[in-house]
Amino acid sequence: MGWLQRILTRDSDGHDASSNPPTTPDGAPARREGGEPPAPQQVHHSRSLPVALAALRSLEVPRVLDLGPACPDNMTFFGELGCRLEIFDLYTWLCDYRTRSSRRGDSAIDAALDRLLGSEDGQEGDRAPDEDETVDLILAWDLIDYLETDEIGRLFERLQRRRGDNTRLLMIPSYRGPIPHRPRRYRVVDSEHLRCDEPRSDGRPSPGHKERRLLMSLPGYEIESAFLMQRGVQEFVFRSRGRTADRAVTATTGAEEVPTRISAPGPQIDAGSSQRRVDVDERPAGAAPSGGSGQRLQTGATRGRENARGLRSEVPAPGSGTVSGLRHR
Repeated sequence: MGWLQRILTRDSDGHDASSNPPTTPDGAPARREGGEPPAPQQVHHSRSLPVALAALRSLEVPRVLDLGPACPDNMTFFGELGCRLEIFDLYTWLCDYRTRSSRRGDSAIDAALDRLLGSEDGQEGDRAPDEDETVDLILAWDLIDYLETDEIGRLFERLQRRRGDNTRLLMIPSYRGPIPHRPRRYRVVDSEHLRCDEPRSDGRPSPGHKERRLLMSLPGYEIESAFLMQRGVQEFVFRSRGRTADRAVTATTGAEEVPTRISAPGPQIDAGSSQRRVDVDERPAGAAPSGGSGQRLQTGATRGRENARGLRSEVPAPGSGTVSGLRHR
């Protein structure tokens, strides 16, 4: 029995997440007995995923931290790449502690992070043994759409000890609504495509987080690439400045973090520029590029995809990956 088959997890609704969900003949998720029909799903061409994966290309055992829920597709994908995967399912814990904090006055985000990371006063939490080890990629998906501004800052302040010199951070926040009442469950189809739940018509409004505000909430990170997608989301890959650069910034500016960007493939977004939004076409795999702004981005996107294609040959053999830190009640 393989390492993935030995993992039994349950999602936030109590369903077995270690097996594939039931589907209709056309491949769509089937209605669960006695429950509401699942949210419709669609496969999207991702511009940021190849960039994030390319950063793992030269690593022997890439370390990935997924802030979302456990997903068999993602465990399989990253396991085949030889990655060591940690899964936090932060939103499930956060909802629980938000309910409790409304009665006690505690900080919900700190309570959830104490449970996952251990408290700042040294008390251990429900976490993996390598809680202080830096990671190479953090998958935040659309989690920040469901956090207040101060919660975003607190989250990444607490995750500073997991940030290495070359850590990448993948985010897919929305810029227009509606959005689902809970974070989407993103599933990696391949190195260029993501499957996710689509919002229903009665979804909640999008918070529309701005780039500059995000950067101020992400100490030690700068934008590597950013893509504005037609479906109403913006895909970001942030890159760690590294500890040496952190010290240089602090020496120059004091404690204040300065939003910056770096040169990298794909469209660039300057946090202080009014010309920072770029519409990108979302065509299916194998389709010819369309005209307009999507065509102009072809060079950078192609480079990212070529890097991602080389990833499988650069990492340990399939099946050598590990999964740790499954956080489920």
